Amino acid sequence: MDAQTPVRLRRASVEDIAFMMATERQPGFEWFIGQNDAAEHARVIAGPSSATLLGLDAAGVPQGFAILKDLDDAQGNVYLQRIVIAAHGQGFGRGLLDQVVEFVFSSTKAHRFWLHMKAGNHRAHRVYLQAGFIEEGLLRQAMIAPDGGRMDSHVFSILRPEWSLRTASATT
Repeated sequence: MDAQTPVRLRRASVEDIAFMMATERQPGFEWFIGQNDAAEHARVIAGPSSATLLGLDAAGVPQGFAILKDLDDAQGNVYLQRIVIAAHGQGFGRGLLDQVVEFVFSSTKAHRFWLHMKAGNHRAHRVYLQAGFIEEGLLRQAMIAPDGGRMDSHVFSILRPEWSLRTASATT
């Protein structure tokens, strides 16, 4: 994480849903970011096998969020359903992703933390690779595009041993 962009996490509550909906509905985001209605966000926040984490800046103001699913997966696969930030190009997204990865491997028994990324999201592609994720493959025409067409989806993951090595090398 960039030293100038500290990120703190906290669990989201129903009071945060308006921020989350506004953030995921920014112009152009429909091509790369899923959208939940308020009822679905509330279900995810309350769900026992999911977590919605807000990324807060140094002043404690929400700047992004992440939705995690399958925290209780018997195979140890936790899914990053969505990560969204309010403003790009300031390093906050990478900081948020780093904190979410830290949360997953320090707070759960996950062995593998994985995600789908819609094709064409070049900024996210770069950030995932920088954060230590490995691109596992391509799911051809697996997603419905906003215009009704089909688009490919890339699968990425990071394993606990890979995260442990990155963490250990960052502290030495």
